[in-house]
Amino acid sequence: MARLALALGIALAAAAVGGSVYFVSPAGDDMHDGLSPAPGRVLRTVQAGVDRLQPGDTLLLCAGVYRETVVFPRSGTAEAPIAVSSADPGDPAVVSGCDPVQGWTLEDAEKGIWRAAMPWSLGVGRNQVFADGQVMIEARHPNTPDPGLEMYVADLSPLWPTFAELSIPEPATAPGRITGKLLKGFPENHWKGACYYGVHYQGWAAQTGIVEASGDGGIRVGDRTRTWWFGPAYGGTYKPEEGRGMLVGHRNALDRPGEWHWEENALVLIPRRPGRPTTVEAKARHLAFDLSHREHIHLRGLKIAASSLKLEDSAHCTVEGCHLTHIAHYTRHYSIGQIEEGRDTIRSGETGIFVGGHDNAFLNCSVRFSAGAGFYLRGYHHTIHN
Repeated sequence: MARLALALGIALAAAAVGGSVYFVSPAGDDMHDGLSPAPGRVLRTVQAGVDRLQPGDTLLLCAGVYRETVVFPRSGTAEAPIAVSSADPGDPAVVSGCDPVQGWTLEDAEKGIWRAAMPWSLGVGRNQVFADGQVMIEARHPNTPDPGLEMYVADLSPLWPTFAELSIPEPATAPGRITGKLLKGFPENHWKGACYYGVHYQGWAAQTGIVEASGDGGIRVGDRTRTWWFGPAYGGTYKPEEGRGMLVGHRNALDRPGEWHWEENALVLIPRRPGRPTTVEAKARHLAFDLSHREHIHLRGLKIAASSLKLEDSAHCTVEGCHLTHIAHYTRHYSIGQIEEGRDTIRSGETGIFVGGHDNAFLNCSVRFSAGAGFYLRGYHHTIHN
């Protein structure tokens, strides 16, 4: 009752300045008019609510999870902005990039591996899985870093790489050949198809490739990040080469609780606790909100999970008091910020929140966990504060 009173209070405040107020709830129906939070009136999706908004209108999101990418069909004005807010600041609505994964069957009782249908994938290195609200690890080898190769800062996300000592022994003649004790003892092509993620020579940035062949003690990596690991092949003089890397995204690396692997339209995983997996969801879309080419849009008091925002050529848009987690995820990339050939995946928001145009603001927000940037800023007069 208190939450309903709060929502109605916000509605009355908005109405007092001349705008209409619409409501959405996961229990609603998009055939309703949305002009009340009462059953029989409330809408179901954020997009259906946004589609109705005119300058000066407000959309209130009742508590719950909304699994969609919201695109604004029109702008507000300086005198009459369009606003989207949580109906109850004490129980913020969640806009998520994930969809549920259900229907689990036990595939391997000895190893504790479960399987469920997942007929979507965002591409190599770009899927992400959560269980009981906690992020899971894509199957990788090694599971823990070699001594001395741990990350320099404690309490980081478990998604940080687990490096082992690996080297490129012939960078000039065989830049894709990688060797090391991590790769010893495996049969031929045991790691074929895995994604290699490594840092070599000058180590300006981690780079990736796909394992084309593997043997006892070595792999051959193709389809590599452009400007392949610098070094003598590009005029560098760093000798001996002291590289580090890991393998990710291969079924043969699925060997401990909390790991997952996607294959043939199915998700296989080992739960952190024995028994059937519960509340599993996987990333299905990159964006929560697309405010591109819009002006005077305000987002307030929302939680945004496993998805990002895009504000290309936007102006005077404000995101305030919002909490964003796991906004971008990838382990495969071709160049800085480019995770797919032929597309600008910086401007798309897939590698971090993209803010272009002018006079946009992020105020009193939190942004946690991104494989890429937190923000890419272009244009002018933007504000990111507190």
